[in-house]
Amino acid sequence: MSIEEKHDEDFTIFPNILDENSSSKKKKDLYRLPEWMSSLAKRFDSSGQLQTDKTIPINQIDYLDEDIRSILINDLSIQYLFPVQSQVIPYLIQQNQSHSSIPLADICVSSPTGSGKTLAYVIPLLQCIRHRVIRAIRIIILLPVQDLAEQVYHVVNQIGNKLQLKTALLAGQQSFEDEQKILVKQQLNG
Repeated sequence: MSIEEKHDEDFTIFPNILDENSSSKKKKDLYRLPEWMSSLAKRFDSSGQLQTDKTIPINQIDYLDEDIRSILINDLSIQYLFPVQSQVIPYLIQQNQSHSSIPLADICVSSPTGSGKTLAYVIPLLQCIRHRVIRAIRIIILLPVQDLAEQVYHVVNQIGNKLQLKTALLAGQQSFEDEQKILVKQQLNG
């Protein structure tokens, strides 16, 4: 069983090993990534590094608060958003500003390691809560492993400190009671 396709790219995920009698026409592989995922392969240069989306410099992005843009540029040395960030950040910020009675939808992001997923959700979260008057626990980020939790904590903490937001890492490094005290202490101290 084969499906003919106009094949103008030489990118193949899995070869079609089921069709032994291939004709001169190129056949669509039976097992391929969806187009929205396989198009990401074009974002990598020859050394395997993710290419940045250099369409708009961060200092010209109007949906980010000025101080967040400043932190990204001056403290994190980020001049442009990665492709996943340029798609997810404005969407999440717009969803927060919509004030709709319909609950926000979940999103699922599939992107390679090192492509900027952490900042893609951290930036909108911090921008959305930073203007709150009453200090309270506003965000809980659940992660599957302790190492990843520590990495995300350092990113959140680096930006959060500049915005006078308190952060805490609870990763099972201490007893449950001690981690509970950290939350209470952080909340009382603001």
